[in-house]
Amino acid sequence: MKKNDIILVVVYILMTVAMTWYVVQDKINATADQIQVYSEGKVVKSIPLPAEDQKFEVSNSHGHVIVSIKDGAVSVTESNCRDQVCVHTKPITRGGEMIVCLPNKIYVEIKKQKNDNVVDALSQ
Repeated sequence: MKKNDIILVVVYILMTVAMTWYVVQDKINATADQIQVYSEGKVVKSIPLPAEDQKFEVSNSHGHVIVSIKDGAVSVTESNCRDQVCVHTKPITRGGEMIVCLPNKIYVEIKKQKNDNVVDALSQ
């Protein structure tokens, strides 16, 4: 092996270790996810997960939807929009996933909440 080959291998190993450390830290710092329901761009309901099974209506001047939480999965079960894409979207269960009802300007998102109280190696 040449000197440049060794340097390249070391750089790859360091990058792999750094990316793995970043993913692990992200998992350690994450706390419970939270369901956030938006209507016309504003949060109208925020529910911490895990949540008990429930149904509720969200409405505005454009229309309404029925949001259901069952067994930790969130879905839109009813809407008065024409295309019904939000109703046919599969239930969401993980942070970052969302269901959007574009005609009614309503969307449901599971947000990953960070725990800011965790001390990491860099802040010590």
